[in-house]
Amino acid sequence: MWHRAIITGCVALFFATFAHAQDNVLTIGTGSGGGNYYSVGGALCRVVNRGGNTRCITQETSGSIDNLYALDLGDIDFAIMQADVQSAAYNGSARLVDGPYSDLRSVFALYPEMLAVLVGAGRGITSLGDLRGRRVNGGKMNSGTKWTFETTLAAHGIGTHELGALYAYDELQGASDLCAGRIDALAIMSGQPSALMMRLFDTCPVNILALDLRAVAAMARRNPSYHLNYIPGGLYASVHNAVPTVGTNATLVTLESTDRALVNALVEGVFADVEAFRRQQIVLDENSPSRDRLTAPLHPAAARFFHENMVLQ
Repeated sequence: MWHRAIITGCVALFFATFAHAQDNVLTIGTGSGGGNYYSVGGALCRVVNRGGNTRCITQETSGSIDNLYALDLGDIDFAIMQADVQSAAYNGSARLVDGPYSDLRSVFALYPEMLAVLVGAGRGITSLGDLRGRRVNGGKMNSGTKWTFETTLAAHGIGTHELGALYAYDELQGASDLCAGRIDALAIMSGQPSALMMRLFDTCPVNILALDLRAVAAMARRNPSYHLNYIPGGLYASVHNAVPTVGTNATLVTLESTDRALVNALVEGVFADVEAFRRQQIVLDENSPSRDRLTAPLHPAAARFFHENMVLQ
């Protein structure tokens, strides 16, 4: 009988320990493998895992909107999300399912992103209006790229139905198809410089379309998470002058209900050695992370950490 009692006690202790360990696991929704979100999510987990008390894992997704839905369903604890999508989710948009997501909370902004509309050189495409009737890859379904590209088209007075074809597959395939002439244009939402764009410019002749300044200004008036930005000249082969485009931020978000201990573990892990975090990915710089253009309130645990440690004030 006492053997059974010992075994029962050990089993109970095992499951209690396992449950406690599970409570100390956090999951970050990222993006497609090989992309910036995936890489930055890995960088976040590496600094958290150095602490030893909380285990961080990443989950590959299609991007911002996919992450929003996974976060709402409780499949992940944190998500990397474009600030424009964050704004639309928090404030409500007919383009999103079951909004508004009023329980969405910011942790911090990660790095600036810019929309690059790449076109094959010599194909007679010099402005966004020239995409009418053309074959375009506008980003994966439920990705932030697709969201921002379609928003940008609308701001320029172009409907998606006016395109010859609008494809929704990953950027790696899109880059291959652009070089092969199977599509005429490819939208990429990325921090700069972009490793994919570097490879693309080295592989085949492409150009970046300049956006209309008035259209970008109108986007910024409607949604303050947007702003005019420039892809620097000299960053890529054949791009000699700065190219005006629309910018936003990649942000880390969670829900109001997320355990404060998990939020603390994440922000403490990052700021324990923020320089080491920044060195892990090319799009992170001396301003990463920040509180720039966050469009949902800070999670209380993040706000308290920033206040008590006098960071990101």
